[in-house]
Amino acid sequence: MTAVAEQSEQTVAEGLRIRAWRHAHGLTQEQLAKHLGVVWLTVQRWETGKRDAPSFLWLALDRLDQLLAERPPAPTLPAPRTAGDNPF
Repeated sequence: MTAVAEQSEQTVAEGLRIRAWRHAHGLTQEQLAKHLGVVWLTVQRWETGKRDAPSFLWLALDRLDQLLAERPPAPTLPAPRTAGDNPF
């Protein structure tokens, strides 16, 4: 196997890891891109192995993981009222 083929396989494997991380955190490509300060197409290219991810990406994802864990939960909306809920 050539070095180019090995690099390509490594890039694809890393892309799958990035996609798995994103899915595990419930983020879209666009949301992850915004957090990282890149456009969504960059994330898509990393995930598909079309571009190598930067060497600092995993440090950035670790930090983002911490920030997402510190984020308060989204507020919940009250359940919609039904005709039977009317107290009058």
